[in-house]
Amino acid sequence: MGSLLGSNSSSSSTTSNQAYGTLKNLLTGNINTGNTAISAISSLLNGNTSGLNNYENSAGYQNTMKLGSQAITGNAAASGLLNSGSTLKALSNYGQTTAQQYYNNYLQNQMGLAGLGLQSAGILGSAGSTTNQSGKSKSGLGL
Repeated sequence: MGSLLGSNSSSSSTTSNQAYGTLKNLLTGNINTGNTAISAISSLLNGNTSGLNNYENSAGYQNTMKLGSQAITGNAAASGLLNSGSTLKALSNYGQTTAQQYYNNYLQNQMGLAGLGLQSAGILGSAGSTTNQSGKSKSGLGL
């Protein structure tokens, strides 16, 4: 792995990681995605309306709510119970349960993306360090 992580030449007093530039190009997108996920989590948990809008506009949420509500009202209408209390209760229960499931899934997905960004930053930080022959390390993240 010497050629991937740097030169093993004894003629140089300092070796630097030759893979850093490539890793930076590959991992910067992950780091940015992680930062975006952290912002989304923060907005949602702090009650910011943009965080709530991102959650409500996440993949599948609106469609699932719409289709579930249509199924409940269609079934109730076919039974002649469209305007009944049981239909309103079914709609309310469905909405609350679905919203809670999507909220939990959304937060888990965002936390996963935040973790990916953190891991990528750690890899890049490690790759950016330079080592001299005495074994001392200096930080060289370079972002």
